[in-house]
Amino acid sequence: YMESSEKTRYSIRCADMEYYDANLIDNVLKIDKQSIGKFPKGVIEAIERAQVVQNTDDLNSARVTLKKGMLKIRTENENQWYEEKKKIQYTGRSFSFNVNLVFLKEILKETSEVIFGETKIKIEKDNFHFVIVIEKE
Repeated sequence: YMESSEKTRYSIRCADMEYYDANLIDNVLKIDKQSIGKFPKGVIEAIERAQVVQNTDDLNSARVTLKKGMLKIRTENENQWYEEKKKIQYTGRSFSFNVNLVFLKEILKETSEVIFGETKIKIEKDNFHFVIVIEKE
């Protein structure tokens, strides 16, 4: 699940069936001008702390921002907000995305490597690909 700044939500599911259109899925998974990085140590613990305040009515209620040298996770609900910053070795352009922290935490338990592209990031492990459309800051 992904959400744009205009509140458009996207959900992509892949099935290995007769109607499978390899070009469609391959275009979603393709990342141009890519660089590889890692989420910092301690990010899973930061996600767990942020989940306490995560709005359970909204699947994409956490905002993740990446800037030069800094990763920020922010969650809020009607009564409070939580924000945590982590140092990260990243020198690319600044961007943000909304994400469900349960999904992100489960993925990061498997791998901390991330592929950064111009318009999306991808986390992959074996045959699993998690693609997030990013917004310019």
